[in-house]
Amino acid sequence: MSTPESVERPTRQTEKQSGAKFIIYSLVILILSVAFLVFACARYYIEPSLGIVDQIASLTAYAFWIALGCVLIWRSIARKERLVVICFALIAISVIATYKSIKLLGEASRAKNAIKEFSAILNDVNEGRQISNEEITEAQYGELTGFVALMNDYIHDVQVDGEKMNKELEDCNYASITNPKTLFQSVLSSQCPFNFERSEIILRQYEEIIRNRFDEFETRIRTSNLPEGLKERALSNFNKTKAENLKGSLDAINLIKSYVSEAKSFLAFMKEKQADWTYENGQFYFQSYENTDIFNSHIRNFQRLTKEMASLQERVNTEFVQKQKELEQLKN
Repeated sequence: MSTPESVERPTRQTEKQSGAKFIIYSLVILILSVAFLVFACARYYIEPSLGIVDQIASLTAYAFWIALGCVLIWRSIARKERLVVICFALIAISVIATYKSIKLLGEASRAKNAIKEFSAILNDVNEGRQISNEEITEAQYGELTGFVALMNDYIHDVQVDGEKMNKELEDCNYASITNPKTLFQSVLSSQCPFNFERSEIILRQYEEIIRNRFDEFETRIRTSNLPEGLKERALSNFNKTKAENLKGSLDAINLIKSYVSEAKSFLAFMKEKQADWTYENGQFYFQSYENTDIFNSHIRNFQRLTKEMASLQERVNTEFVQKQKELEQLKN
């Protein structure tokens, strides 16, 4: 009759070795989670070093309270269970660090999308459906609510500025110089219904208004209640792209100014060379080849500027629709 083999009980040394392995594993997990937190800080903060200091300080505070809790129960637990408590404490800190990292990365992603929209929307805003204030709710946009409202206000202000400028240009009979027939009729009658002087004043005024809008928008961001991380990103992005976005916003005005200047120059030329040309069957005829070339050059400039304005209008309309879609996608 065989006897059962004896089972060797784990020695204290073996238990210590197993416990040491668990502590090492827990420390590795903690180091990885802290590294993940550092990575998240680098993605979220404009100044990663400052963000890392803040997050590590916060994590240290959690670690302190966890350690304090472990000390309070240290004497009330069996010696062999103390390694479990240490591992638990390390894992708990790791979980907190991982949670903070995931949260930062999520906020960084939302902020990145918001800032991308912010940069694009400064470039050129045109007619389109404006998001009403009733649509901008915290349930739809979360912590980006204030940012979306800020952009929405800016869109509205720029649209109002553009509408006022267009109305004032219409009052100057701007359409009269964009219509070739009307423009040529002005040449024949030596009288143009378009008020050049007034239009040039209007364009200079609104060019200054656009520049002021940019400065005002920066002030709005600085004085807003946006989360600090989002505010830092908005200001940093604004300053880096301000010159480019301002140029984009002024493109339409510069094209109008070029067209007005071309019309003014054309009419002055036709008036100065009145003795050199005749008008028959809808055509101008010059006695001088040189003046013919100058006339044709003006016509080509009108065609080029008209094409550029139509292209800009089409691009702005397309981009505005896309911007509205991107803004709607911020609802998470």
